[in-house]
Amino acid sequence: MDDLPKTVIMIKDLAVLAGVSVPTLNRLKRAGKLPHHKIGSRVVFTPSDVELFFTQSEVKPKEEE
Repeated sequence: MDDLPKTVIMIKDLAVLAGVSVPTLNRLKRAGKLPHHKIGSRVVFTPSDVELFFTQSEVKPKEEE
């Protein structure tokens, strides 16, 4: 039980934190790009889910030639 997350983030809260709409998060979720969990009918995210998503979607700056 020690590996259970101590914090969960609701989809509305993540939308505010990320500056995107809930429908955008739902599209990313359905496309399999945004890891998530379901508790009953509620969709929740752990901080590690969010960190993984942002790490995987990071855009590296182009190097100037």
